[in-house]
Amino acid sequence: MFNSIDRREALAAVGVGVLFMIIALVVQDIVQEIPALLFLTRDHFTVSGLVDRLSSFELKNSILYSLYIGITAGFIQEGFTFIAVDTRTRYMAFFIGLGFSAVDIAILSLEMYFEPLIDIHGSMSISGFEWILVSLNVVSSILFHPGTATFMKWGQLRGLGRFTYIISSSMHTVLDGGVVYTDLYVIVDRSMYVEASVMFWIIAIAISVVMFVLGVTKLSSVSDEEEFKKEEPVVF
Repeated sequence: MFNSIDRREALAAVGVGVLFMIIALVVQDIVQEIPALLFLTRDHFTVSGLVDRLSSFELKNSILYSLYIGITAGFIQEGFTFIAVDTRTRYMAFFIGLGFSAVDIAILSLEMYFEPLIDIHGSMSISGFEWILVSLNVVSSILFHPGTATFMKWGQLRGLGRFTYIISSSMHTVLDGGVVYTDLYVIVDRSMYVEASVMFWIIAIAISVVMFVLGVTKLSSVSDEEEFKKEEPVVF
């Protein structure tokens, strides 16, 4: 699948991924602010105490809130991935996915710089274990986004676009919803910080590896004849 790849075209595809990921995150951020907007509306737009009330709601409804964040992130980001890979040939789907990963990692780096992680003892330093978690986050992103991009491109070419979109979005929901639930769980029970983190990242890396292997393998099975035989564009 990577034979005779034009570097300029690949770089352009990464740029497409970056652009679509930025748009996806803007839309995602707006949708994920709906709970806060609902609280403001209920309190006649009085911001006093909003953070405490919203935090209390998140902790009391951790599963529901995690699902909401996971679903919005998953279906919005993968929706824009679906659209992005449809703008290029199958050879570029992987690189479009890398563009999504690049933005993901850039945001993580900014968060690390401007908002240092606070460990269970309240220290502003980052422990060795936390560096491992950050590294796993980077690895997961590098594997997952190209994986879903290639998987959905394969689905488009085989007439399974909606199916691959739903699968990709569902897996993304597990990842983003899972990290939110893990964070909320640790706030309630700090003694389970290491165990909860290890359990989540084992699942996250497993999902990322599976999606990467599945996507690259499936898309590699498509020939030029199969990709270009249709005159009609792929319609979602």
